[in-house]
Amino acid sequence: MEDRAKKLNVVIAVAAYAAEKNIVRLINSLHTQEEDDSFVITKILIHCDKSGDKTAELAKSVIHLKLEVFESRERLGFGGSIKNVFESVGGGYDRYFGHYE
Repeated sequence: MEDRAKKLNVVIAVAAYAAEKNIVRLINSLHTQEEDDSFVITKILIHCDKSGDKTAELAKSVIHLKLEVFESRERLGFGGSIKNVFESVGGGYDRYFGHYE
């Protein structure tokens, strides 16, 4: 499956709240994930949900071509964050998500 068109395009979306201790390490880890013949990571989206700490500032300080950081003006909660991320991605993707605690 060498043809890129046959690969699954993967968008990784993270709803981040009060994550200043781990956000940079998480972004760097996601960015270094190894792709194989079955998929390619096309975007890494981080939605910072108005936590009052430095999560958004730290996430925006990381420079990666595939990374996009969004910041809420008000607290939306997990569901609102995921909704915003899906809206920013648009169509053409199968949408699956999980929640990590």
